[in-house]
Amino acid sequence: MTEEDVVLRESSNKKYGMKKMLYLMWKGKNKYYGTKVTINVWEPKIQQQYEFTFSQIWLLSDLFRKYLNNIEAGWQISRIYMVIN
Repeated sequence: MTEEDVVLRESSNKKYGMKKMLYLMWKGKNKYYGTKVTINVWEPKIQQQYEFTFSQIWLLSDLFRKYLNNIEAGWQISRIYMVIN
């Protein structure tokens, strides 16, 4: 499937690429060491002064206890922080 097919399949082109995705995995007392993720970026566009776009992944442990360990990785584009000549 090409990107054009995906865009044409969308019911509203105004909302294309504006969906939120969330996945939560919760396992009891099992031990996991690591994760693998791919975050793709295809020419993110911002048009308004206060508009931004971002994507991220969080890896958390001890979520509801006293100590929280976390790793966050991702990217963000915001016109406020860009210097455009």
